[in-house]
Order: sequence, then C-alpha cells, then structure tokens
Amino acid sequence: MTSVEAFLDRMINREREAFLEDARRVAEMAARIADTPPTATLTVSGEVIRLSQHVAELLCRTAKLEATT
Repeated sequence: MTSVEAFLDRMINREREAFLEDARRVAEMAARIADTPPTATLTVSGEVIRLSQHVAELLCRTAKLEATT
C-alpha cells in the first residue's frame, strides 16, 4: 500500500467514525425530543431545528462515504 493509499484509508476510516458519532448524536437528540413533547409551557422547536441541522450534516457525511465506496 502506498503512502497515498494509506492516507486515503485513514481519512475514510475517520469519516466512518465521525459518521457513527453523528448518527448516535442524532438518535439521542431524537429520543430526547420524543421523551419531552411540547406543551403550553415547554417548547422544543429549537431542539427540532438543531436536530434537523445535525441530520443535514449526517446526510452530507453519508454522501461522502458513499462516494468513496
């Protein structure tokens, strides 16, 4: 394996690890939102917005990984 191949392999592995971390974060956020639905005194719209941002980042990371395989 050349140094370029080794470098690319390391980068792909880091991207996979980051994907797993992001996916876990999204799952935890979604579970937290599901456990605390909105009420008259509690809003979760900010949490849902943050969740959607994390999902968008996860989607980008997914596209990168799929492009490398």
